[in-house]
Parts: sequence; C-alpha cells; structure tokens
Amino acid sequence: MTLKNNFFDFTKLFWSIEVAFVALPFYVLGNQISNKIKIENLNDKVKQNSKKMLVAGILMFLILSITSNLNKDVSMR
Repeated sequence: MTLKNNFFDFTKLFWSIEVAFVALPFYVLGNQISNKIKIENLNDKVKQNSKKMLVAGILMFLILSITSNLNKDVSMR
C-alpha cells in the first residue's frame, strides 16, 4: 500500500500500526516507573534479595524443564 504524496509509507514499517499502539502504553508505564524508582535503590533491593531471586530462578527452571517434557503434540484428527 504505497500512496504517492503521502506522509506515511506503510510498506516500510516492519510492524503494524496496531502493534505500535498496543506497545505504547507499556512504554509509557515503564518510563513512569523508571522515573519514580532510582537505580541506586533498585540495586540495593537486588543485593538484599539475591538469594531469594536465585532460589526462585532455580525453582522456575526446574518446574519448566519437568513440565515441558509432559507437553504432548496436538492432533486435529
């Protein structure tokens, strides 16, 4: 869809405009959160909770690796 003398050339977008409009609120939300939370405070929280985060990550990995083997192929017949 290329129209001459048009401001937008939709053939050069690698995503649709709908996807861009859906992504925009997430970008705004992340920007607002990052403005309110200082990086120094976030680093302190990560250092305090690093053991909990490591245990949670290992548990999630184990659960996903076990349950992924239980996943079966879907047959439409």
